[in-house]
Amino acid sequence: MDEPEYEGWSGAGWTIGLTDKDAITWLNTRIDRACVDVNEFGWVCGWVMECMEKGYLTEEQVGFRLTFGDAEGAYRLLQMISHREGFGDVLAEGVKRASEKVGGEAAKCAVYTKKGASPRGHDHRGRWDEMLDTCTSSNGTMESANPTFPTEIGQPARIQPFDGEQVARLTGGILGRRHFEDSLGGCSFTFRTRIENLARALSAATGWTYQLEDALRFGRRTAAILRAFNLRCGIGPEVEYPSERYGSQPVDGPAKDHNRHGAVGADARRVVRDGRVRPRDGPAQARDARETRTRRAQQGAVEGGARRAGAVSTASQILEATVEVTTWVTKLAGGDGTGSRVFVERFAPGDTLRQVLRRWSARYPELDAALWTASRTELGEHIEVLVNDAVLGVAHHLDTRLDGGERITLLGQFMGG
Repeated sequence: MDEPEYEGWSGAGWTIGLTDKDAITWLNTRIDRACVDVNEFGWVCGWVMECMEKGYLTEEQVGFRLTFGDAEGAYRLLQMISHREGFGDVLAEGVKRASEKVGGEAAKCAVYTKKGASPRGHDHRGRWDEMLDTCTSSNGTMESANPTFPTEIGQPARIQPFDGEQVARLTGGILGRRHFEDSLGGCSFTFRTRIENLARALSAATGWTYQLEDALRFGRRTAAILRAFNLRCGIGPEVEYPSERYGSQPVDGPAKDHNRHGAVGADARRVVRDGRVRPRDGPAQARDARETRTRRAQQGAVEGGARRAGAVSTASQILEATVEVTTWVTKLAGGDGTGSRVFVERFAPGDTLRQVLRRWSARYPELDAALWTASRTELGEHIEVLVNDAVLGVAHHLDTRLDGGERITLLGQFMGG
């Protein structure tokens, strides 16, 4: 058996309610050997399981009873799909076509884009950037993908994840960088560096003089060619939408109070298309923007310090928040890179999340360098900050004043492909 990577754990695991690691590994290997896409299989199999659970599909239609968490049953369904036997002949066309053929209430449970592709193996309803990217991309999955060092190409290091305008501008603004990375024969998940560094490496290997501007121009031209090809084949804006279930509103979690139409509505898709045709800012504008943000942050720090001095002098109350560091981040705060470490941080009334984090992280130089950008004014890109188990932008921002009792979590990011 082969150890699954992220998509394997998802498509052969939680998408179909399977949690046993050995069973997931076994099923993932069978899917690979059947030459079936693990994401598509997960959404197809999960769709059948849910529809049978709700009575939208019957044993007579499917051929046997299939329930969530049934690894042997999922493998049996895989064999039916691979050989187009019985109901497997319908499912072999993918979840979109299968659900349209079955129709009724079952069709409303299927997860796919209107273009026919299935999303990656996690819930994009809480990741608007990934849902929008998947729906508007010119390939079968995310085309812009998660940004690495977005400030390098004039985009903000962080955005409000449930603001459709910000999501759309970032998704359109970073388009092209991944096309350049892919053209080098490597994986963006392992490169994890600036485009300028990759351009220098390409120059060193070829003798060319390749710079950041050249790399972005190449990437965006490639994106334009892919877009033109799709339009020529009749794949246009009219199918750049999620299915009813894929774009539904979550019933729990941080995204439950946010309407996904902000992510995939007409305005958001227009901004992405505009960004793909007319990239907004180049490296020169990016440098100017960084300098402006730095000056504003420095001015705000001075003014904030004056305000805090007045507040502390008049208030005797001391508040507390819990700071928890997890996974590899613990190694930067006196741990061994596993599990979690918990700290109690005291602060004065009126202090913001930014102030509390800056003061606390300064005690751990390595963590401080990883948590913040070089200017120390904005969060970096490799450690996710949660407040009360919600990502920033839901209930708290960096400049939100804390009330005391908050649980601040620093979660190390991992990438999979």
